Amino acid sequence: MKKITLLSIAFMLLTFTIALGQTSLSNSGHYGGLPVINGPAGSSSIELGHINNMAPVVITHSVSQTITPGTVTCNAGGIPDQNSFYRDFDLTNDFGIVNDFTVSSVEFGVEQILGPVSLTLNIYSTAGPFPSGFPGSLTLQGTSNYIVDVPDNLTIVSVPLSATIPAGSIMVYELRINLGATNSFFPGSNAAGQTGVSWIAAPACGISVPTNFSSIGFPNVMMIMNVVGEEVTSGPLSVCSTGNPRPIPAAGTSGLMTPAIASVADVGLIGTDYTLDNITLNSIHTFAGDLEIILVSPAGTRVALCTDNGGSTGLDASANLVFTDVSANNITGWDSGAPLANYRAEGGGNTFPVAFGDGPGVDLNTIFAGESINGNWTLEINDDAGGDSGTLNSYCITFNPITTIGDPPVIVCPSDITANNVPGTCGAVANYSALAIDTEDGNITGDIVSTHPSGSTFPVGVTTVTLSVTDSDGNTSTCDFTVTVIDNELPVAVCQDITVDLDPVTGMATITAADVDNGSTDNCGIASMSLDVSSFDCSMTGANTVVMTVTDNSGNISTCTSTVTVQDVTA
Repeated sequence: MKKITLLSIAFMLLTFTIALGQTSLSNSGHYGGLPVINGPAGSSSIELGHINNMAPVVITHSVSQTITPGTVTCNAGGIPDQNSFYRDFDLTNDFGIVNDFTVSSVEFGVEQILGPVSLTLNIYSTAGPFPSGFPGSLTLQGTSNYIVDVPDNLTIVSVPLSATIPAGSIMVYELRINLGATNSFFPGSNAAGQTGVSWIAAPACGISVPTNFSSIGFPNVMMIMNVVGEEVTSGPLSVCSTGNPRPIPAAGTSGLMTPAIASVADVGLIGTDYTLDNITLNSIHTFAGDLEIILVSPAGTRVALCTDNGGSTGLDASANLVFTDVSANNITGWDSGAPLANYRAEGGGNTFPVAFGDGPGVDLNTIFAGESINGNWTLEINDDAGGDSGTLNSYCITFNPITTIGDPPVIVCPSDITANNVPGTCGAVANYSALAIDTEDGNITGDIVSTHPSGSTFPVGVTTVTLSVTDSDGNTSTCDFTVTVIDNELPVAVCQDITVDLDPVTGMATITAADVDNGSTDNCGIASMSLDVSSFDCSMTGANTVVMTVTDNSGNISTCTSTVTVQDVTA
């Protein structure tokens, strides 16, 4: 950790202080299966892509969650002034999130904390690159407050925070040390690398707008600041082609229409992540039976939706043709008049010109099973006879996200906690927060049951805390973390001076620690007391300095001295 202070020039480094220690905090084992995405694309440890509201993810730019010394703050005498640290996340381009993103909590590392410090945690959205237009370009979407204190030292703290980032926006996370701090605090940084910029703003040091740490001489400050949330798919995904209306055919009265393309940006597989709900096109044509309508998937799979149906009058007026697997109507039964509400796709021949004859009727989800929805879904229409023409007014394709019923909830434990004992006691209070999300029930954090609730007093040593949560289907998920309380309090060694007489027969005198002890104590109990000198002979008459060593149950040692006066009382 370092501190920076403004003198006559900006950004002058005054002191460099090594942190009291470091610890290794890994996501492994703490997130209960929660995916960690640390884009940009290609740098993550998991495959980036669209996540259809199935489970929360951790959004981070930190390559490692290991806290290492080196954080910089703007402070005076070790006490921070107002500091704001920022991380910005391009959710779409770097993390593959194309819909709204709901935030449930934020996380930050703690390198050193010597007493309570008030923090504000903010989540913003912005349309442009950060920090362009700061601060007016930021829209506050959610905020939380937290008092960071000694038990948080060398941990990654999770704080509940509710926010929604609109689709296509950049998410900005601010960790702010509020004015009025009276204790030293340095947030945590990692040394393994980062996939985005760490920013600082500190008006007292002349840094009025968020500034890249690297640009002010601190390239190794890489803040551990994570956001936990999930992508929202609120309902069906519908994509329509542009450039309509368009003539059928493109020119004249026979031949191909210029293809209509519905370009799907979302990612997912048909049958796994989505079902193809329907294809809807609105058109008018002076002879419906001339039309051959083919759908082509991004993978190149072709399926005939309708060939030579509707007779001479079916599209005399603009009408919707809706193709869906749930329909009980066969398109080959449409011989005249306005179309019914919906039809199954016809199937059969799928290259132009399509041979005469009815298709068998097919399920679109069977034809396209396993294919990605991402890419161009092309609608081709051929007018196979001259003399008539028409118009395609619109074309849309709709997918429904698949939500698996009965999946267990995802529960997120905090990172392991290490704290020193409260002076005078053999334990420490540990506060923590957790998160539970269920596919069907949503946020069920309030239903978490703990073997040791937050705010409990934990004894010296290592305690395993188990959290569990049960959803409405009766599925239970659990996770574990540990709370380690270190007894760093020395015993109080109290000695008294004593006088002993030499044995008239042996000429010796012996004492024990109990003879010298005058009420030594320890918060966790005394394991042993020993003396450096416990036997005396006639050569040691007079005053002797004896050191008593007191060792407590945690191995802490204190000493005190006693004057042992040896008397030779032999007549």
